[in-house]
Amino acid sequence: MYFIIFARNYTYYMQTIGEQIAKIRKEKGLTQYRLSKLSGVTQRHLHFIESGMDCKVSTLKKILKALDTQITIP
Repeated sequence: MYFIIFARNYTYYMQTIGEQIAKIRKEKGLTQYRLSKLSGVTQRHLHFIESGMDCKVSTLKKILKALDTQITIP
């Protein structure tokens, strides 16, 4: 299942999610490499997500669990 937002601003929402993940990761002092090891998501995939690419809900859940946090979509 893919995380799909049916809205004109789809790209905006994915960018916002990626920015929040990157911000939280940096606040916790983690590199993409370290987060990839904690979450089981490849470093390349993390880079794409933080850059605003879409991802599966299951992938997003793994990342958020590894960060021990939640995100808010405005």
